[in-house]
Amino acid sequence: MDSIRFILVVSLALVVMLLWDAWQRDYGSPATQTVATRPEAGAKTADIPQLPEETVSTAPEKPVQTAVTAQPITVITDLFNIKIDTSGGNIIDAELLKFPLSINEPDKPVHLLTENHKLVYIIQGGIVSNNIAPTHAATYTSSQHTFTLAPGQQSI
Repeated sequence: MDSIRFILVVSLALVVMLLWDAWQRDYGSPATQTVATRPEAGAKTADIPQLPEETVSTAPEKPVQTAVTAQPITVITDLFNIKIDTSGGNIIDAELLKFPLSINEPDKPVHLLTENHKLVYIIQGGIVSNNIAPTHAATYTSSQHTFTLAPGQQSI
């Protein structure tokens, strides 16, 4: 009985060690970089090879792209008020019209998606095709900027 308990404890310790190792590989701190320093002028430098000077760039690796959005297309139905960005076709704002935010504010609908200075909740889609097709950065056009579902209708 004692040997089974010992085997179970050793097995548990092994599983815990493997879990910890996997966690460290996935979420552990990144490897630290060592910085080479030049020896002082009075030190012997005959045995030490010289490293080339490295230039430090202050520019970001990828240029920051500012999103230029055209006027969004608004789709109003009996349940939703949705705004679609014409740059990429992303849904940038969605409200549930029949559901209030709270009982105290019955005129303020629940926001499912929003894009403001505090929060960004958007739905971004993309098209994958082997043929020539628009991408997620394509700019779309529409004949009008507001589409409204009339009462009693099933489609716009």
